Amino acid sequence: MPEAPARFYLGDDYKRVGASWMTREERLADIADTHAYLDAVLDGLDAPVHGLGFSQGGMVLARYAAARPGRFARLVLWGSAPPDDVDLAAATLPPLTFVLGDSDDYLTPERRAALAIRLDGVPHTTVTYGGGHRLHAETLAAQLADSMG
Repeated sequence: MPEAPARFYLGDDYKRVGASWMTREERLADIADTHAYLDAVLDGLDAPVHGLGFSQGGMVLARYAAARPGRFARLVLWGSAPPDDVDLAAATLPPLTFVLGDSDDYLTPERRAALAIRLDGVPHTTVTYGGGHRLHAETLAAQLADSMG
């Protein structure tokens, strides 16, 4: 999927760059802009689209998939949970896969427990790997192979 459009420096040394889809400022306008952006990216594609969202991008894709049913054949949320404003039980979502590192600082035990409660009764698959809040090459390759079918 496309990378978040807003970039900024991480830390004081200006060596690492982060990206963000939105902040709490002008949140609803940012959501509408993001949906329009993703519509433009996906419009006209004839092949099934498998969405992969990492971290905040997973929240963006879950929100988009709930708002635009049928856009994705599969949705992989990596190091992420769906945002609280998405009603998982009511949404028409594609098959969901959660990929979680066993030492991800973002997905604390409390957040994992809250995610498990939200996913109760929602069809999904969970994949774990040894590592933190990052993409893991071997696990990514396996997810890509699963998408290719």
